[in-house]
Amino acid sequence: MITKKANYLTHRVAHTLILSSIVLLLSCLHASASGNSAPDLWYSILMRSVRIGYVHILTKSTRYDGQKAVQTSSHTVMRLDLMGNTVEQVTDTTSINDPKGRPLQQEYRIYSGGSTYRLVADYGNKSVDCKIDSGGAVNTKIVPIPAGANLVADSTSFTISKSDVPGQKATVTYLDPLTVSFETATVVIGKKEKVSTGGGKSTELIKVTASTPIGKMVSWQTRSGEMVRAVMPLGFTMEKASRKIAMSIGTTVPGTQVTGGVSGSMSVSSLKKGSSYSPPPDFALATAISVKTPIQDPRTLQKMTIQVTGVNDSIQIPNDNWQHVTPISGEKGSYQISVNAVAVAPDRSLTLPITGHPELLPYLQDGTYLAIHNPAIEKRAAKLKGDDQNAYQVVMRIAEWVHRTVRPNYTIGVPRSSVDILKRPVGVCRDYATLFAALARSVGIPTRLCAGIVYAEGRFYYHAWDECWLGHWIPVDPTLGGTFVDATHIKFAEGGATNMYQIAGIVGHIRVKVLSADWPTGR
Repeated sequence: MITKKANYLTHRVAHTLILSSIVLLLSCLHASASGNSAPDLWYSILMRSVRIGYVHILTKSTRYDGQKAVQTSSHTVMRLDLMGNTVEQVTDTTSINDPKGRPLQQEYRIYSGGSTYRLVADYGNKSVDCKIDSGGAVNTKIVPIPAGANLVADSTSFTISKSDVPGQKATVTYLDPLTVSFETATVVIGKKEKVSTGGGKSTELIKVTASTPIGKMVSWQTRSGEMVRAVMPLGFTMEKASRKIAMSIGTTVPGTQVTGGVSGSMSVSSLKKGSSYSPPPDFALATAISVKTPIQDPRTLQKMTIQVTGVNDSIQIPNDNWQHVTPISGEKGSYQISVNAVAVAPDRSLTLPITGHPELLPYLQDGTYLAIHNPAIEKRAAKLKGDDQNAYQVVMRIAEWVHRTVRPNYTIGVPRSSVDILKRPVGVCRDYATLFAALARSVGIPTRLCAGIVYAEGRFYYHAWDECWLGHWIPVDPTLGGTFVDATHIKFAEGGATNMYQIAGIVGHIRVKVLSADWPTGR
């Protein structure tokens, strides 16, 4: 057992990027049924046999720029317990596609905890014009369409035809609404399977599997392409239901059986009178990573080596001066990661402005969610910097101000801009990291955002922090505060604000084994 005086993370630290993963899932839910012939559909969203939300989908014929088109709109509501708080997300989407399913225009609106995120994407022949509005901070982005891409509304869009046979594959390309970039998914048609639909009845359906960067989504569809049930990453299930049943959030359902396929814990069944509420587990705890070897006093840990397994192929774990990453031979998705956390000497800091490093320009530029040229951001950053030219001192001053100013609030499940966070300084680790990055870049300090895991109270939780270049990259954690960032910070993604969402693919999949841990001599 690793022993040291306990110094656990309080609930102030708390939330991770899990909320963002949920948003990404919600944005994908509606189009898994968008090719359906039925114009009005309702679905329950379940977690461990408890209805935690619903999706309402409407499909109709329309015209767009004078041509025939199909409009699919969805309204999604989901409620989750997170760190003892109830988080509600409301997502409204509209996708206008041509008759072959190629998107022409898409709009996403996500509401949560008093904040709003909106994306409007207009598709051209070679690129997509995107307008992003996060809490009043508006920016635009032109996203080139990959050559030869088979564009669809999202990762689960796939229309079954009579000519399709088991084993048939298709690679589709879709716009990720959080990263505002294109991703690809592989869709495979499986065999017919009998799925119980309640009341002792079963229906023979076609199994369709979509492999995406955030994991596999398995659905069971009719021959006409109408989805009946889908199993999503992170333990979610979506099932066709009546309006009454779909909106009965908090009720439970009995088990579902799939003959010859994947067994599930939910079913498409009628709501029974007297169904009692059985709350699902706290989502942050349910997706946290437990370890057999507890780490005492993690906030002072200087060195740590872990073994991590279950890493998605789409994740390229950063290997740099902070962490040394070694693939484990013969074990796909398994790595040994060693971290050596070293305190920074303030007197060895660079002097502002930092010049002569063109490779650092991407970490000084504006980006989605950052808004570094917004007057309010520039004013606050300039005030924090003052006349100080010592880059390290400025970094620590900004980090301490963010740590003291932003207050924990786990009820906001929506991507937010630095401007929104500055106006309403509450949120989770993602918000602390975003605001810090915007302020630091605004005064000329190369900064990148990091997403990964951090240890607290017997588990690793998903977390976000920053790194600044002061001759080399040094970690800064404005959520935790302090000048020393401990060795339990393990990165899985780094870059701009949108890069944080890349770790959605490992949430609920990875396992961690602590191999060694060391503290400074004399502690």
